[in-house]
Amino acid sequence: MNQLNRDDGLEGKVAVISGQAADAAREALATEGIGFWNRAAIAEELAELGAPDFGAVLEARRVAWRSRPDKTSLLLLHHAASQLGDPAQVLAEELAYTESDQQSEPLGGSLFSSLLLLSGEVERATELLSQPTAQREREVSGSILIPYLLVSASKSLDGAGDAVSWANGYLNNVNRSSGLYGRPGKLDRKGIPKLSELFAARICAETIEPMALEFRLEAALGQLGRDVDAVVSGKRRGEYQKAAEWLADGALALSLARGENAGLSWFREWFTRYPRHVAFRRELERAWPGAASTR
Repeated sequence: MNQLNRDDGLEGKVAVISGQAADAAREALATEGIGFWNRAAIAEELAELGAPDFGAVLEARRVAWRSRPDKTSLLLLHHAASQLGDPAQVLAEELAYTESDQQSEPLGGSLFSSLLLLSGEVERATELLSQPTAQREREVSGSILIPYLLVSASKSLDGAGDAVSWANGYLNNVNRSSGLYGRPGKLDRKGIPKLSELFAARICAETIEPMALEFRLEAALGQLGRDVDAVVSGKRRGEYQKAAEWLADGALALSLARGENAGLSWFREWFTRYPRHVAFRRELERAWPGAASTR
């Protein structure tokens, strides 16, 4: 019994100290001129102190995200919002905030694209990607949007084992996007889902009209083609293998969406598109062995 009383006393002291630390953190956040990174660090500490008050954690994560927007703060904000229901509404509020005059600097293309998808603005993201780069109102990232749109349009997550395996592997590319800066290790320790896992969950929960799926497919393949054209026309030989693999993934998605012949026919067109680029044609043959046999 004495031990129990001592434990209760210790827990009470810890609660008091935690409360005092939280109060100090809130006071610090109210201070002018502490700098964005310091504000983010304080907000993250406040989020830790706020558990298990999900509302307090969410507001602290929101401050941290706005102070230091990166992949880590975005995923932590999404996770906090998911504890209270559908996170899309919270992310939609943050999307509106980033496009308001309150946002000091616009988000980079990769982060903005991720925010669009997680907030449910997939059709807007698709529309932006379908436009020529110079005509877009906001910068978006093909490395983020193309995997999402192709997996969604191909319905590969609803298919057989091989299709699901390809879809999950292809979506995994978004976790390695060079435009998404984060802090390695911070998320793993907390068990926060990866961006690819959040995308897969959203895709599985979507109910999309066939015409919308076609638009997603065309927009993704169009951007993929522009990316390949930039590589080959620029004679960036070190990227030929990667570009050919992009096309193979696009062809597979097209095959899943419209039938194998559609993907094969589209892939073969790239052999004739660059008749003098022997090195690139060789990479195409490696990316899809047998696709060139009847070209």
